[in-house]
This record gives sequence, structure tokens and C-alpha cells, in this order.
Amino acid sequence: MLNISNLNLNKMIYSKLNQLWQLVIMLGVMVSVTGCATMFRGYEDKLIIRNLSDSMQVFTSEGVELKVFKDKERIPIKLKEKLITGSEVETVIGESENKYQYSYIFLPTKRDYILVIKDGEKETRYEVYPTIEIGWFLLDCLFPLALIVDLYTGNINGYTELRLKK
Repeated sequence: MLNISNLNLNKMIYSKLNQLWQLVIMLGVMVSVTGCATMFRGYEDKLIIRNLSDSMQVFTSEGVELKVFKDKERIPIKLKEKLITGSEVETVIGESENKYQYSYIFLPTKRDYILVIKDGEKETRYEVYPTIEIGWFLLDCLFPLALIVDLYTGNINGYTELRLKK
């Protein structure tokens, strides 16, 4: 004897699996056409600026003032040990109790910038340039078309932190 409730349950499970499969295919097509970094991160990256005081302003070389954001982080406490072989090993043994403040700005990752840091009348220029981020590159290698898109748009790039001279 055929149980109708089991038949309906099987149809419902098949329908849900079919919908899930369609979603996976759609996401795969979107990622391969748009690029992983383009889809998930966008056109800007965070540039961390160390030693930027509250009185300093950040401008591009074209004179556009950039909004500076502030955040706090804990600094890892590292222990250096010398091995018998003569090499040194650094081990993180904890975090500082105090949080240290840092500043950051957002910049498009497509090109290099010359940033002008103004502190009153004093101006200092720093050149910053994006470099390819290995994580996005490896992910894009799974989808060759995505790699082309991210390389063309520059979204595969990111900035390393900028340390100002004290």
C-alpha cells in the first residue's frame, strides 16, 4: 500500500533540494562573472594609519580631504625565544590590557595615491599603493573569469598600513 504522506514528503524534499541546487548554480555564475572581491568587498579598502594625531588632516594630492575614522585594538604580547639551532621564534602569549587607538581611511583600490598629511602649517607627503591580496587571488583562481574582472577593476588589491614618522 502506498503512503500518500511519504510521497508528499519526498516531493517536498526534492523541491527544496532543487531550489538549493539552483541557488548554488546562481551564486557560482554571479561570482565567476563579477569577481569574488568585487562581489564581497567592493571598490574600497581600509588603509590603517598609525601615529596620526587628532590635529592632523589627511588629503589626496588633488586636495580632497579624506574622512578619518578611529578605532581601538589590543596589541598582542609576543615572547621571543632563541632555539638551540640559533634561530629565533616569536610566540604570542596574550594581549595587552589597554586598547591602543589607530586611525584609518577608505581608498579605492584601483590606483596609487599620494596622501598629504597636514598638521597645522606642516605638510608631509606619503605615497601609498595597493598590492594584490593573496586570499582574493587564490579564491579568484577557482573562477578564471572572476580573476580577470577583479584584476581589471583593481578590487583584488588592498593596502598595507601606513606608519607616520613621529
